Amino acid sequence: WLLEVADDGTAACTPTGAGADLRLGVDSLASLWLGGVPPASLHRAGRLDAASDRALARAGALFSWPDPAWCGTWF
Repeated sequence: WLLEVADDGTAACTPTGAGADLRLGVDSLASLWLGGVPPASLHRAGRLDAASDRALARAGALFSWPDPAWCGTWF
């Protein structure tokens, strides 16, 4: 899949035959998306493969936000 993100934050995701900039499992994707784990940390742990340092830096920018993940339901 090709994920393109514009400067205004809008995104499009389309099928592609091009090589991947990032390769990771769904568990690592969940860590990025919900757990606030930086891509560089997953890369160092061998859980994320990056085609280049630039791709890793772009993933860091894409998956970062100022508010940490939080769950208000205790069970």
